[in-house]
Amino acid sequence: MAQQDWAAIEEAARAEGQVVIYSVSSRMENIVQDFKDKYGVDIVWYDMESSDQVEKFRREYAAGVSEVDVLYGNHEPDLVGEFLPAGMVEAFVPSTSAPFLDPNEMEPFLVQRWSSRVLIYNAALNPDGPPINSLWDLTQPEWKGMVLAPDPLSS
Repeated sequence: MAQQDWAAIEEAARAEGQVVIYSVSSRMENIVQDFKDKYGVDIVWYDMESSDQVEKFRREYAAGVSEVDVLYGNHEPDLVGEFLPAGMVEAFVPSTSAPFLDPNEMEPFLVQRWSSRVLIYNAALNPDGPPINSLWDLTQPEWKGMVLAPDPLSS
């Protein structure tokens, strides 16, 4: 990976005056003042679900509006399947971080965190093992109303 000219990147950000971020995390608020103090650049951020980010970005792009600088969310299918191939977005990995990352943490986009999903079942009620073989089993009618999970259409 080529070294990036951080002085030029910082100067371009100062010339633009702000960095616009669409984020699924309200914790973004914690970095706003420190970022401005360090770089002299405002962060304008929108706390929104991934599905809202995707829709907002898609509409802005179609209208020729280039507002957002960073998409921070959980919308990999749209990014990888639509936005990246169409040239609507590009991956950015800081050259200062790259030496500490495995290739699979940088492609097709920088992994900002790993998360896991865990299914738990009551072994006392299921002494012969798990009552399902895959997540798809939970889509069967006999499981209706018996599974507690976040809405997969939101983040």
